[in-house]
Amino acid sequence: MKNIRLFYKKTGNAKYVSHLDTVRFMSRLLRRAGLPVWYTEGFNPHLYITFALPLSLGMKSEYEIADIRLTDDNYPCECICELLNQNSTPDYCFFSAAEPEKKLTELTFARFVVSFQDEGSFYGALESFMAQKEILVEKRTKKGDIKLINAAEDIIDYEVKKDQNTQLHITLPAGNNKNVNPDLIIKKFLGKTECFYEINRVLLLDSDKKPLK
Repeated sequence: MKNIRLFYKKTGNAKYVSHLDTVRFMSRLLRRAGLPVWYTEGFNPHLYITFALPLSLGMKSEYEIADIRLTDDNYPCECICELLNQNSTPDYCFFSAAEPEKKLTELTFARFVVSFQDEGSFYGALESFMAQKEILVEKRTKKGDIKLINAAEDIIDYEVKKDQNTQLHITLPAGNNKNVNPDLIIKKFLGKTECFYEINRVLLLDSDKKPLK
């Protein structure tokens, strides 16, 4: 058997597709593409597929990862993306397929770009907000409880940019050990101010802040 790591983008209307529905879509897509995928054994066999990190509903992504296993050790990686894209929608676009270099458990950080539709008016306020040593936000625990955390301590790096609109480029902890959603910080910044914004996850990184491959 051969382990393959798929890299793809989830954009457009796919940002409104839940992680569970993405799993279903990917399973059907792999079968439709005719890849020699491996199924688990036992009473209820199912297609083996593992995702690096579920994407929050409403977010886009330029760098999603899913691991699969092929039964054919000699199956060429070069044709996998072409086959998948032929059977996929434009909102799920595959750009690379290769044997994994690192384990998914080595995922440590995620990089995001938050784009506001504000004509650049938030630039100064966002710079001042991000420079604070304390940004208290409410985070729901796995048990369903709400706890107050200082999100400023979790920000690995950030940069506020201004073009036609204001953008926040930010790196946050991600993975099994700790995962911080940038939406918590943005909602704290906006408060009761109404403004459309879009979050795009642009990279998944290992502990060395290099793209996870």
